[in-house]
Amino acid sequence: MKFEDFLTERSEKEKKKLELQEEVEKLQAELDKEKEVNRVLCSALEGPVLSQPLLSSLLPPQFQALLAELTMVEEEILQLERKTDELKTKLDQEKEESKKWNMQQSRQNQLTCRPGNDYDDLKRQTRSHNYEVFRKGKNKS
Repeated sequence: MKFEDFLTERSEKEKKKLELQEEVEKLQAELDKEKEVNRVLCSALEGPVLSQPLLSSLLPPQFQALLAELTMVEEEILQLERKTDELKTKLDQEKEESKKWNMQQSRQNQLTCRPGNDYDDLKRQTRSHNYEVFRKGKNKS
């Protein structure tokens, strides 16, 4: 092997070594960036990322847009859940009121339409009651 070949081989090895070192540095930077994104996304699970501007600025714009949309959707879901709870409560109240009203109607029907009493008996009872009220009112005056 000649000295020139040795130098050429050595320079090629050094060149290859430098290329590999540059690639390692590039990959290391990319890994660091991915680790930072991972850290930001993990912290997003604990709370809203958009309320932490320092963290959200580390995210790529696509992630920022997605997180903003996600935050908006989560707020809408919470509002809809609250509204659903309100409507369920109102529905339960209306059901209870309806049940009470039906019970009152049933009682009134039982009082006014007893078995064996027909419409004429009911009219007589009403007239008799009205006469008593009228008589009491005359006695007081």
